[in-house]
Amino acid sequence: MPDNLDGQLYLQELDHELKHRQIDEPRRTDILREVESLLSDGTTPESLGAPARLAEQLAAAASPGAESDLDDEGSGANPNLDLNFSGLFSADARALLWDPSSPRLFVKRVFGAGADLNMGAVAVKLGLVRPDDVDDEVLAAIPEHMQSFVRFFPGALAAGTVAAALTARRRGKPIPLNISLTGKIRAALNPTLGTVFVGVASTGTAIWAGRKGDGIRDALIRGSMGSLLNASWLSSVLFGLKSRGGRIHPAWVIGASAASLAVEPLLLILATRSGLRHVIDTSRGAGTSRGADTNPAADTNHTTDASSAQDPGEAR
Repeated sequence: MPDNLDGQLYLQELDHELKHRQIDEPRRTDILREVESLLSDGTTPESLGAPARLAEQLAAAASPGAESDLDDEGSGANPNLDLNFSGLFSADARALLWDPSSPRLFVKRVFGAGADLNMGAVAVKLGLVRPDDVDDEVLAAIPEHMQSFVRFFPGALAAGTVAAALTARRRGKPIPLNISLTGKIRAALNPTLGTVFVGVASTGTAIWAGRKGDGIRDALIRGSMGSLLNASWLSSVLFGLKSRGGRIHPAWVIGASAASLAVEPLLLILATRSGLRHVIDTSRGAGTSRGADTNPAADTNHTTDASSAQDPGEAR
């Protein structure tokens, strides 16, 4: 199986889509084995496109005369060439990235080509949140300091990226742009150009992510997206610092990549759970207050009895 969670989830979703299109089991097994091999060799799920689209194309290839079951993601063109940048401008497009109420693991990529993970669906499958946890009440209850932390965390990552890039420039280390899973650097920028490039990219990302956006939910999604991007830039610079002879230890590549991918859902889950805790605490406090108000005499008697118990001599 692929080492990363994205690859495993992609295979599960693809298997579901193939079953939905009534691909027989032997053929389905062969397809999944081939895709698993591609993912294990370093092919990213994004480069394969959405599982639904890939399953549709495979089903069409298996039955040339069959009608295509197109959805609203495209017109049958190669999804890898279907560029989409709606995530930069549309809050509705970004909302697809954190939608626990939807069971779909993969959604159309909001920035680039291919597919994105619906982090909300992943969190539900892992038992970290429930499908109905992200609503207006929970979002409004997220503490201000948590909202600010998510929004400005990309800025902290940008500062770390710039500091690491300046260190790489002083040491004459190039900034890797493309690294294989085996640790080989396939493409890199020279130290000066690389420092300028990652500095501008990470700072621009931090500024974009720090905006409040269209409501609390969008601000959180912006912050988490910006954190993912800037964590990736920081990882690239650190790879450059750790490189020797154009190579990096594979453990570094896998570990840093996993950490970068985990930043986005982790921030969203932490923020959501902080809102949930506040809602629960408020509900408990309100319930306690209502219980006390409904029987003030009982409360008075309770206080009197307690006083008597504390001063038995006076009672006598």
